[in-house]
Amino acid sequence: MMEKIQSLGLRILPLTKEVLTKSTELLSKYSKLNIFDSIHLAHAILEGERILSTDHVFDEIKEVVKVDPLD
Repeated sequence: MMEKIQSLGLRILPLTKEVLTKSTELLSKYSKLNIFDSIHLAHAILEGERILSTDHVFDEIKEVVKVDPLD
């Protein structure tokens, strides 16, 4: 499994205090986020990356660019 993830150029990022702090901020700012989305989003923001998702909840988030793989 890890080989497949690495072959796609993906990284598994650690759940740090910084990520949890950002996630908590996002949860309080955007009521439609759940904890899993907020952690995913916190990582994207802190890493300066876009977020790959079909979930429309990310359309309202100004801090990140959402890429819909179905578009």
